[in-house]
Amino acid sequence: MTPVTTDLEDELRQLYAAVTAPPLPLRVVSVTSMPQLQRHARPRRRQTLLALAIATTAAVALVATLLATRQLTTTQLLSVRVLPAGADLSCSLPIVALSADQTRGLIVLRNGQASFQAANVPQGAYIAALHQWVDGTPRRLNDADTTYYSVNENRSTVTVTVHDEHGAHVVFTADSKTQDGPMGWFGKDIVLFEPDHHSQPAVAHVLLLDPSTGNARLVPGSINAEPSFGANGSSTGYIPGSGAIWTTFSRDDGTRSALQRYDLTTGVSTELYSTTGFIEMVGVDGGGHPIIQVGSRDIFHVNPAKRSGITTRTLLLTGAPQPTVLNEGSVGDSGVADNLSPLSLTDGDTVWMAADNGQIWRYTPDHGMQLVAKVTTSTEGAPGVAIEGPCR
Repeated sequence: MTPVTTDLEDELRQLYAAVTAPPLPLRVVSVTSMPQLQRHARPRRRQTLLALAIATTAAVALVATLLATRQLTTTQLLSVRVLPAGADLSCSLPIVALSADQTRGLIVLRNGQASFQAANVPQGAYIAALHQWVDGTPRRLNDADTTYYSVNENRSTVTVTVHDEHGAHVVFTADSKTQDGPMGWFGKDIVLFEPDHHSQPAVAHVLLLDPSTGNARLVPGSINAEPSFGANGSSTGYIPGSGAIWTTFSRDDGTRSALQRYDLTTGVSTELYSTTGFIEMVGVDGGGHPIIQVGSRDIFHVNPAKRSGITTRTLLLTGAPQPTVLNEGSVGDSGVADNLSPLSLTDGDTVWMAADNGQIWRYTPDHGMQLVAKVTTSTEGAPGVAIEGPCR
C-alpha cells in the first residue's frame, strides 16, 4: 500500500464516519456488514493517482455473521431492498464498502427480493469465473478467466505475483520509489503506472507487463498531469474495458474541469470533454465510452450528510456533439444519483454502478440508468458501496 493510498483511505474513513446513517428501510431482507474502500480522494492542489478500476486500498476487514432472518435485530448491520426497476433481476451482485460495517459479499436478487451473503474471506476479491472470493487486494482480477495477481509493496520494492492454474509465480519486481504498481488488466497484459518525478511539467509513463514472459514494454507518449488551464487538482486511473487511462482536471473554484483520455494502444492523449463544475470518471459502457458525473460542487470532498442540494449530471460521452444525459438533479431528491464510485463494472452492454449512500444503479442502452436496489447500514457513516464483479 503506497503512502498516497494510505492517506486517501484515512481521508475516506473520516468522511464516512462523519455522518450518521439513515434509518433502516421498512422492507428489510437480510443482513450483515461490509468492508472495503471506495473512491480514492484527491486532495486539492496536488496530483493523486486514482486507480479507478482497481481498488488500491485494502481495508482491514471485519467479517460479520450473516443473519438469515428477515426480522430486524439489534445485531443486524446491513440491509438491502429491491426497488421497482430491479424486481425482474435474478442474479448475485458482488459488492464491497468502506463503511464502519466493514464487509463484502453478494447481494442475491431473486423474485423481487434481496438477501446478502457475506464473503468467506476477511479481505479479498471476487473471481467471477470461479464464483468465489479469494484473499488479495480487491479488483486486481482478470474477470475473463481465473487468473489474478497480487501485489506486495514495502519501502523499497513492488512485487507482482500472478496466480493461475500453475500456481503462484512472481512476474515483476521494481523499485517502489519509481513504480506506483499495477492498475489492472489490459487484455492479457498488466498495466503499470510509472510517474516521472524529474520532468517539468509533471508526466507519467505507462508500461504493459506480459506475465507469461515478465517483459514490460513502454507505451508511446506520456500522461500529462498538469493541464494548461491552471487546474488545481487531478486524478488518474484505469477502467477495464476502456482501453485507456483517464485523467480528470479541475479548478478549485469550479470554473473549469476537463477529461483526458490516454489510449493504451497508440499512446495518444485526447481531451474529450470540458465543462464547468467538477468531473469524476465513474465507468465506461460496452463500447468503451466514458461515463462521467459532473457536480456543481466537488461532491466527493463534501460530508455525505451535507450533499443535499448539490446538482449532479451523469453523462455518457459517445463522441456525439452533445453528451447523453443518463441522470441529473439535486442530490437528496428521489431518483438522483449520489456520489458514484469509480469502482463500477461493465458486463457486455450492462454497467453496474454504486453510490456512497448505498444506491445500486444499472445502465443498459435500452433502459438507460435505473436505480435497482438500496443498501443501508445501521452503523455510523455512509455505506460507501462499490461494485466488485458482474451480477451473475
